[in-house]
Amino acid sequence: MWKKYPLKYKEETIVSFNEDEHRYYVDGKEVISATTIIDRGLIKPNLLKWMINTPMYKFKDLINSKLDNKEPIDRAGLERMFKEARSKTNNLKEDGALIGSVVHGLIEDFIHKKEIPTQSDPKVINCWNMFLDWWNEQGYEVIEIEKKLFSKKHNCHVPHKYCAENKNNEEFCYI
Repeated sequence: MWKKYPLKYKEETIVSFNEDEHRYYVDGKEVISATTIIDRGLIKPNLLKWMINTPMYKFKDLINSKLDNKEPIDRAGLERMFKEARSKTNNLKEDGALIGSVVHGLIEDFIHKKEIPTQSDPKVINCWNMFLDWWNEQGYEVIEIEKKLFSKKHNCHVPHKYCAENKNNEEFCYI
C-alpha cells in the first residue's frame, strides 16, 4: 500500500511511502533514510564478535548437554546441533526486531493517547519502561503527528512520525 506526503519547499515535493517494502520514494527514485546513512558510518566491532561467539557457545552447550547426560553423539546429532547453533544469532535478531516493533507500537499508541494494554514479555516491559522514564524526564508534549522531513540536497528522508516540544518551549524532539 502506498501513502503520499506532499511537502512544500520552493516547489511541491511528493514523498511516497511503500508500506509493504517500508521504503520512501521521490520522483520514482528510492531515497534512503537519515538513519540508514548514519548507521552505515557506525563501526560495530562487537557485532562481529557476537555473531561468531554466540553460535559457538550454543554449539558447546549442546555438546556438553549430550556429554553430561551420557547421550551418544553421532554425525546426524552433530549436524542437528550445528544447525541449531548456527541459527542462534538469527533467532535472537528476529526476536529483537519483534520486541522493537511491539515497543514502537506501544509508543505510537501512547502518543495517540490510546490505552496501553498490559504487557507480559520482560523484554517489552523493560524497553517500554525505559521509554517512559526517558519521556517523563524530557518533559515533552506532542505538537505534531506524522511529520515528514526530506532533504533534496542529500536525497534522504528523516521519517519522524512525531514532533514534540519541551514544555518550556526550549527545544524540539523528532521521534
